[in-house]
Amino acid sequence: MALDELTQTRLIVLAVVLAIVAYWLLGRAKDRRRQARFAVLARSLGGEVEREGEFLSRFPVEIAGRRFDVRLQHIGRGSGRGGGGWYVVTRVALQGVSELHSVDIRPRFRRLLGGEPRGFEEDFTLIDAGYPLRAGWLTDRVRGAIASFYALELTPDPLVIEEGRLIHRAHLPVQRFDGPLLRELLTRQAAVAAALEQAL
Repeated sequence: MALDELTQTRLIVLAVVLAIVAYWLLGRAKDRRRQARFAVLARSLGGEVEREGEFLSRFPVEIAGRRFDVRLQHIGRGSGRGGGGWYVVTRVALQGVSELHSVDIRPRFRRLLGGEPRGFEEDFTLIDAGYPLRAGWLTDRVRGAIASFYALELTPDPLVIEEGRLIHRAHLPVQRFDGPLLRELLTRQAAVAAALEQAL
């Protein structure tokens, strides 16, 4: 027996509502798994996660004598920082470096690694959008520290000098990180910070 028009409409509305609820429940479950993984990551480095709203969780950790702020952060598409989504963000203060400096350091190619490096200028792009950096700041030590940082084979997201900090925003699922990998990333980021402080 054919359903009347009103019954069909009700069934369609019910199906749409059920689909929305299922989507919401799946999103909540995925967020719980993401947050749980980040908490495990924090504990592996001796940290404790602080949740600051729906889109930011963080923990402090000291590596190589430097205090890092490690974040699991949702960044929107309109932020000017690439595609929207969840990022693992690592931030460390740069001592003696002006907050007016703003520089993006990014690899030119998706994968530098595995191939023979051609030279710093061929492998990396520098975008200086703030107060000009002093002449000669790109020393061999700075170049070497940056090349070593990107030899870690993560996504080629930029290292950024911003507001007196060196920041890396890895557009990777938090599940891709474990304690040793994050510790190595922070150790290499600390080496870039030290080289930049000496050069700037």
